Amino acid sequence: MRQQRDLWIRGGWIVVAYLVLVAPLTAALRGCRGRGMHIKVTKRLIAETERAEAEGHQPWRSDAKLVADFGLMRAEIGLDPNQAHSVPVERMMISPTREVYRYHLQDRGRADRVTVRRFRWRDPASGKRSLTVWWVTEIAITDCSKRVGR
Repeated sequence: MRQQRDLWIRGGWIVVAYLVLVAPLTAALRGCRGRGMHIKVTKRLIAETERAEAEGHQPWRSDAKLVADFGLMRAEIGLDPNQAHSVPVERMMISPTREVYRYHLQDRGRADRVTVRRFRWRDPASGKRSLTVWWVTEIAITDCSKRVGR
């Protein structure tokens, strides 16, 4: 069990290193611009949202894909929420605590990569550990609509 967990951790770091180091370089070589957004998640916010989700509020937070769609709408201002579900998407990484989705917005000449994570937290009332709510933690946008240097 420990070996499997260690393998997931190592594999996760390899994917993260690729996404952080290699993917932006590849975009730059193609003449595309890239920018990223890191979203900070606090322990207090995790606890409040976990409690609210347990009470039946924001049930979409337990679905990684829906949370990633929300992140896409956050990055792509003006994107119709009904259209977000029809954007071609590929799931690039799957683990119990992290998923990465790449959205292909051909009409805008962009590719958006949305990373969602869920954090382990301990419920102060019961003392139990939980892993239910997904959070958008990083959004990387590769914009090839206006090529740089061409």
